[in-house]
Amino acid sequence: MFDKLMTDTVTLKKRNGLICEGIKAMVGYEAIHIDLCNNPNLPPIESGDIILHNQSNGVAEKYQVLDPCYYDCDFAGKHYQCKVKKLLSNEQSQTKSVFCINSNQVNIANDNATIYATQSDGVDILQVKSLIESVKQSIGAEMLADDVESIVESLNALEEQLSQPVPSKAVVKGLLTAIKTTIGTAKFGAAVATLIQYVQTII
Repeated sequence: MFDKLMTDTVTLKKRNGLICEGIKAMVGYEAIHIDLCNNPNLPPIESGDIILHNQSNGVAEKYQVLDPCYYDCDFAGKHYQCKVKKLLSNEQSQTKSVFCINSNQVNIANDNATIYATQSDGVDILQVKSLIESVKQSIGAEMLADDVESIVESLNALEEQLSQPVPSKAVVKGLLTAIKTTIGTAKFGAAVATLIQYVQTII
């Protein structure tokens, strides 16, 4: 319903440091409309989040979400009508950790540093799939059946989690711990170590 009205592009900066760019929206002085039909992978907007808007004249605006006002109705679909407050320069808070996400890649910067990550859709998950497949192929016949079943389930869960727009760091760490504690051959251990090293660079 709101497709033709979403002529602005904004960035959502969540309180936990997550940054989502390229969001289609309609920006007003006290309200910002965001249609989830245009932004299907958008994480939930919460009070206290920041919305950044770069105007066509080069002026950057920052708004704080006072109330996300989420709606899900038949005639308008899922959308936000965020009640916002435009921030003055002295109200703009500093963020210590910044997560810049583009596709499935996550990079973390500490203190006041910012990392901007760019990747093509599917590149990282293809690499993850390849490394997971290497681990599966390295499973030796001498490994216990219960261990094999557990490791395959953990690998499948890891692949599913890393396919998400915003993987859960806690879940990924737990799965990696379960995988690396499984006893296997030297080939299996090397494949697991390679997988873990790669995953740790993207989350």
